[in-house]
Amino acid sequence: ILWACTLIIGQATCLCCILGPLFWLDILKRADGQPGSFGGIHMTVIGSLLMPVAIMFAFQLFARQWPMIRIYKEGLQIREIGTPIPTDPVLNVIGIGIFIVILVAIWHLITLQTFRVKTIHLRWEEITNIMQNTGTLGIVGSPIRETRETFGNDVVPPTYILSYGPDSFGLATDQVSETIQHYRRSESARQSLRSWDDDFSLYRSFE
Repeated sequence: ILWACTLIIGQATCLCCILGPLFWLDILKRADGQPGSFGGIHMTVIGSLLMPVAIMFAFQLFARQWPMIRIYKEGLQIREIGTPIPTDPVLNVIGIGIFIVILVAIWHLITLQTFRVKTIHLRWEEITNIMQNTGTLGIVGSPIRETRETFGNDVVPPTYILSYGPDSFGLATDQVSETIQHYRRSESARQSLRSWDDDFSLYRSFE
């Protein structure tokens, strides 16, 4: 889906942004020889509106070329792309939840929060829940040790609620959930995994 959206919107954006100004400035004309400035203005406006959306999809596609979740001996390394959009089931029931999500998504795009990439490290003992339901994987946890080492014992560690849909991984979400649950339950199985201290590309999310 992400590939399709990137290709379709990206091509439409390039087409409007290139042909729009050419028709607008009367460099190109319509097939009947008449000026196409009126249509060129519309194409330029549409291209300008589509451009940030196309950039967002292209960024999402690029950012997801690396594993979203890595399993280490100490815990999980999770890449959070963008800023999560909170949802309220009550608002969905009364029919305005989708409109609020759209407004928040537009605000994240304007404030560039959509292009944020953050690496979160959750030790096994800091993972409070792993949920798998109807193709959706949810991970809940608080990086207590990392937070206190950086900010002191008086700081309340943030709680991360991360949700992944069916197209987030190259595998089905139930397979990803089963693998994580297996290593979470079995300390002996984790001993065969590499340590994140040996991964030189690893960086602390609070540093």
